[in-house]
Amino acid sequence: MLQINNITLRRGTKLLFEEASLRLDVGYKAGLIGRNGTGKTSLLKLIMREIHEDQGDFSIPSTWRISHLAQELPDTNELAFAYARAGDTEWIALQEKIAVAEKENDGIALGNYYAELDAIDGYRIDARVAVILKGLGFSDEEFEKPVKSFSGGWQMRLQLARVLMSKADLLLLDEPTNHLDLESIAWLTQWTKEYKGTCIIISHDRYFLDEVTTHTIQLANLQLKLYQGNYSSFAKQFSDFLLLQEKMNTKILKKRAHLQKFVDRFRAKASKAKQAQSRLKAMEKLQVTTDWQEEANISFEFFEPKPTGYPTISIRANCGYDDKIILKNVSLNLSEGDRIGVIGVNGSGKSTLLKTVAQKLSVVSGDITFHSQTNIGYFSQDQVDMLQLDETPLFHFKERYPDIAETQARGFLGRFGFSNDRVFEKVSVFSGGEKARLALALLIWSKPNVLLLDEPTNHLDMHIREALILALEDFTGALLLVSHDRYFIECCVDALWMVNHGTVKMYDGTLADYEASQLANTPTSNNKKENQTIISKENKKLILQIERDIATFEKKLAKIEEALADPDVYHATQKEKLSELSQEKKSLRAAIEAKEKEWLRLSE
Repeated sequence: MLQINNITLRRGTKLLFEEASLRLDVGYKAGLIGRNGTGKTSLLKLIMREIHEDQGDFSIPSTWRISHLAQELPDTNELAFAYARAGDTEWIALQEKIAVAEKENDGIALGNYYAELDAIDGYRIDARVAVILKGLGFSDEEFEKPVKSFSGGWQMRLQLARVLMSKADLLLLDEPTNHLDLESIAWLTQWTKEYKGTCIIISHDRYFLDEVTTHTIQLANLQLKLYQGNYSSFAKQFSDFLLLQEKMNTKILKKRAHLQKFVDRFRAKASKAKQAQSRLKAMEKLQVTTDWQEEANISFEFFEPKPTGYPTISIRANCGYDDKIILKNVSLNLSEGDRIGVIGVNGSGKSTLLKTVAQKLSVVSGDITFHSQTNIGYFSQDQVDMLQLDETPLFHFKERYPDIAETQARGFLGRFGFSNDRVFEKVSVFSGGEKARLALALLIWSKPNVLLLDEPTNHLDMHIREALILALEDFTGALLLVSHDRYFIECCVDALWMVNHGTVKMYDGTLADYEASQLANTPTSNNKKENQTIISKENKKLILQIERDIATFEKKLAKIEEALADPDVYHATQKEKLSELSQEKKSLRAAIEAKEKEWLRLSE
């Protein structure tokens, strides 16, 4: 059992918990939810004893083995298979003992160690590693590649594989579905369901939480509150709680008004002065609570889209970069009212398709035709990165829409959580989720009738995702969506396009059908060399070097993004460092893009 009693925790000057308590029994699988910056990751660090409470008590069984999935990239030249296998520390320790016994020719010790190895199912460890790696999308050929040769996202998958190998009594998973595609998430969902230990999961993936958790921990108002049930169960309970609190606040306001009248009437009369003072003290105790309501105070909607004829967009083209075809013979229509989800493994070309439709990429050959009334709203991480860090939300609005009145812009921004003086804050101090909200606000004001959304929920808190779902439900234009959030997809689309082996076709089935078909086969990683023509020996060497360069750049980029996630870097005294980090991030992105284009050219 994990027990937290009346803990207070500060990080720097920020108070995260104040006399917070929590108890988790053996076998609980709990989702840990709360707004960004409320202390979710700090709680995991406290459990790991990497940081310590300022006051209060923490206890956990001394025999428990704890394994933690952090967001740091592994720094090792070890091969992928060996790196994942090393997560089973019990097996590793036995191997070391066996090696010593063999060296000393100690037959008795060897016999005991081999018996222990059999008891922990150690002879099947390689099979376990293979199942986990394939489930997370790695091919057999990639098992023997160095960890450093993989991109940042695939290194995080290896980190996850190592954690899953650990046989831990307590798993602490911080955003485990990040960097995974739908196929790998489906596999991880099944694995987590079958896991017998205790688990705490930080995730913005509602479907994953609903499928695997038995309890939900809410971190808000400096407190930890445990709810029975998964996220959807919590959402219902919390909604009921908010309704009850709203009724209580209404009663409090009425009673305060009544008491105020009494005080105002009798304050000056000596005979009633004592009673008036008593009423004043009563008023002070009647405090309207707003902290919990702030968890669900953001809502917005799309403008009524201008109607178009059929089709709104018609694609008859080969899509790719320069003259390199990624998607061949694409022949599809997108029309008013269509709600399409684009599915396929990571790297298959989903983003390429959306960029092409958004006219961010030119077609390699063929045509895309648009109805004369088509107005596209395109969202991707690139749009978020294009925000000017030294400017404010109000500046961005006025720059893009110069005719908008300031009062109108401020009112609209308020719907997205940028109220009062927040419209004058620099974007540099915003979290990733706040930047994404600003990019969404700018998109929505353009009044699009076609939405092209590429991973719109990345960095968004759960309540913002819910608000976006509600807004999209009422949107009557055309929607083309790429997302690894299954719940979000199921709520927002009614048809699927599948990107597979360089083609895009309508998928005749549901998302559940697609995931079932993927799980029925051994999951594999996207192999960029599949169906590739013979490459010259010289080009193979160049390609290998380019892949190493890309891996190096992506690792540097991941470290910079980690540095930019530190709130201290946005302090006024760190302005020069922030500028350097932002410029280096921009340069690395450009370098990666250039290397990828070179890779495609040499791969022909």
